[in-house]
Amino acid sequence: MSGKPKKQAKEHERQAKKEAKEKEQQARKQAREQIKTQKDKEKLLKKADSMNQKLNNRLDSCVKQIVVCIDPDILTNSQLPEENVLLQKLESLGASHKVQSQRIPGSITWQRASVEHDVQAETLQISTKTTLSDEHHAVLGLSAVKFVEMTFNFREEMQYPAISVITDDETLSTFCERLLTIYPGKIITLVILGLEKYFRDVNLTQKRQFRSAVLGSSSSETENPSGKGRKKANKESGPSVMVSRVDVEEALVDLQIKQPKCRVRMCETDEEFAELLAMFTKAVAEAPFKKKQPESFSFCVEGGEKGSVKVSKEGEGLKKVWQQHFQQFRNVSADMAAAIVAVYPTPHSLLQAYKRCDSKVEASKLLQDVLVRRGAGVLATSRRIGPELSRRIHFLLTSEDGELSMK
Repeated sequence: MSGKPKKQAKEHERQAKKEAKEKEQQARKQAREQIKTQKDKEKLLKKADSMNQKLNNRLDSCVKQIVVCIDPDILTNSQLPEENVLLQKLESLGASHKVQSQRIPGSITWQRASVEHDVQAETLQISTKTTLSDEHHAVLGLSAVKFVEMTFNFREEMQYPAISVITDDETLSTFCERLLTIYPGKIITLVILGLEKYFRDVNLTQKRQFRSAVLGSSSSETENPSGKGRKKANKESGPSVMVSRVDVEEALVDLQIKQPKCRVRMCETDEEFAELLAMFTKAVAEAPFKKKQPESFSFCVEGGEKGSVKVSKEGEGLKKVWQQHFQQFRNVSADMAAAIVAVYPTPHSLLQAYKRCDSKVEASKLLQDVLVRRGAGVLATSRRIGPELSRRIHFLLTSEDGELSMK
């Protein structure tokens, strides 16, 4: 009877060990799965980050992120979408667009589609999230007639300020002020369409009026009282409001002073307008990328300036720089500078020679007898540096007062 409890105890012990072993194996399996899941997640995160970097840090992908929002008034009603010059230009540029009503009729705005890739923790799959953000630029197409009317109102306001207060006609400056209240924080560009055509019409009208005044318009009306003559007279009436180019320039200067966030550009044809919008779209798209780039001075191109000398890491070119240093003096030729460099090949050698002189007078005359040879053979000539140039070089290299002027 005593052997049975011992057998049951051993059976329980074996069962407990088996369960502990299974739990340990299960824990190890779960740990391996967690490590594998973590590694897979890290790989996916790296891939998502690489996809984000590829989208956001490449210049050629900037335009693809831009959406051009076009007001229906911009598009010509008689044209089909595939025939519109503006839409064709945007398509060739690679920018997407949508036609929707804007806050200001006839305006164009931009939106940036920011695409962000991330990893979903539950499914371990890369998800894509797209958010649209408004850009801080807007373009408004304005007819030449409307622009001329506001320029005329500005001229009247300048000439008759008391009357302008009563009439309260809108000038270019007040018009832009109203636009900025509708689009707060944006930089607005007015594109004036057909202003040169307006000036041609004004010029033609003035010539016709002058011709009528010379020939006598009354006699022509009595001779030709038919409807055809009246139709021609209406055609020759010209623009209802007339301003000069000087008036336009004054109105633009006033706008530039009062509303610095408003700019004005001129276009004559639909093709020019499409080109301008494509240029704006590309500039708006690439602006964030270019701001991330390190600052560089594009106007300081290596070797682009006349007389510049390229110096290598090994010091090649330093002698040429030393020679050009003397050529900065007035009336110093390349032959004269080369003659000084032949005697004193480095600034240190010349300064040491000055220190060895007993007095400043002797030092100022150190270079006066340096021989300058010109030409070769029978036509060879020679001259000396002279005391005046020697004095000026000594004065430049040894003076300790930067305020002194060389005479």
